[in-house]
Amino acid sequence: MDIVTQTIIAVAKKFHELEVTPEDITNGKTFDDYGIDSIDQIEFMLNLEDAEELGGIELPDVDNAEIENMSQLHRYITDNLPESLK
Repeated sequence: MDIVTQTIIAVAKKFHELEVTPEDITNGKTFDDYGIDSIDQIEFMLNLEDAEELGGIELPDVDNAEIENMSQLHRYITDNLPESLK
């Protein structure tokens, strides 16, 4: 399991008490599938930005349609990780 998947799962569990699996990420489970509303999604994104494992990555605003599900979130983070973490 790659560091991005591990971090998404850890943040989901620690801050939101969500059980996210690697399959959920691969299959593109949406935030709605977890009952995450837009405010919770903002908090989730902020917690990911604060995760040391991701090197202080900046994520787009929640209202940005670029990230609508876990697969898109994983892809965005992977594509934008600092070079030192790739």
